[in-house]
Amino acid sequence: MGVPIEDRARWKGWSDQLVGFDRADPAQLNDALAGAVDHARHMIAERRAAEHGDLLGALVHTRDEDGDRLTESELITLVFTLIIAGYETTAHLIGNGTRALLDHPEQWEMLRSDRDLVPAAIHEMLRHGGTALITRPRYATETIELGDREITAGSAVIAVIGGANHDQDIHEDPYRFDITRHHGRPGEAHQAFSHGMHYCLGAALARTEGEVAFDALLSTYPDLSLVPGRPPQQQAVPGALRLTELPVRLGT
Repeated sequence: MGVPIEDRARWKGWSDQLVGFDRADPAQLNDALAGAVDHARHMIAERRAAEHGDLLGALVHTRDEDGDRLTESELITLVFTLIIAGYETTAHLIGNGTRALLDHPEQWEMLRSDRDLVPAAIHEMLRHGGTALITRPRYATETIELGDREITAGSAVIAVIGGANHDQDIHEDPYRFDITRHHGRPGEAHQAFSHGMHYCLGAALARTEGEVAFDALLSTYPDLSLVPGRPPQQQAVPGALRLTELPVRLGT
């Protein structure tokens, strides 16, 4: 998106505040949201004043040349969403995926010896321990029956992605982490990116980022391992799987 290096720590701080439900403070949430929106406006203004050659510059050009495509509010919202949602989920995919591989050393060795398995491994990381475990609430517009339950009009429904990804009718031995599970299979056999009209806009980017990250990790630290006696620390965030600490050894 073109966020300058010197401003990235600020965006990470705003992101941590906005997704940290375990320590949410309304005043801090408001400050974080206002800070992110103001900085988005600032970056947009900079790109109106001069070309920057980045994605945000292209979006600003689209907005100004063909104003009926994006309103100013939509442009700011898009910047905000792409930076925070795109960074947060992928960063934790890398953490969760690394933990899964190191918890299963035979899988790490298999992936280290056969890099063609990296795309399939990313799918298994998304299925087995993706960042988002639930969707946001949706509201029934009419009373319907789903299975043996009646959902009344106006009631909230939350889809549990984590449950769908461990459905034994779809995935054999669903709690087993197996990086070969998706190898050679077309499409996605999981719901980590949701489905249909709510399918994740950044799914292709997230998969690519994951593939690049793990290929680099395997090349740079082939002997990576967990630190004995120092278990990973997980953030208590409802509906999400986020690590705050993953102690590792970089070599033998």
